[in-house]
Amino acid sequence: MISQPIEMRQVLALAHEDLACYAMALWPRFELASHHSLIISQLETTESGKQSRLAICIPPRHGKSLITSAIFPAWYLGRHPDRHVIFASYGQELSDDFGRRVRNFVADPLHQAIFPDCRLSDDSAAAIDSAQPVAEHILPWVAAGRLRVGVRICL
Repeated sequence: MISQPIEMRQVLALAHEDLACYAMALWPRFELASHHSLIISQLETTESGKQSRLAICIPPRHGKSLITSAIFPAWYLGRHPDRHVIFASYGQELSDDFGRRVRNFVADPLHQAIFPDCRLSDDSAAAIDSAQPVAEHILPWVAAGRLRVGVRICL
């Protein structure tokens, strides 16, 4: 195995442990505002199991969807590759869009360097089909009676 420079190893380690560092690594245009820090702090508390429910209410166009529905699920699945995430939204298209974003983050070589145990399922590169998972652990929707796995996070 080729040794990485110490700086890169440190960045990978920080991104593994800290959601804000992960966000800045995978989304270079991400600017950490004070309200983002608060959201990220609460999401990390939820990920750690210290709280079981979280509602985030802020106006549109403040980064809420990017953080909570794209970056956080990818980071969460990286830290817990054996768990599942569900997206629930008012419409199938929005849920599928979030699933695609997460899939793209998980497929990114940087994500795979941060979380080497988190991989996409073989069939996840195909177009989204609402009856099939986006990736092995990203379920884009749940219809009555269709859920056959345990879920830790519902967005």
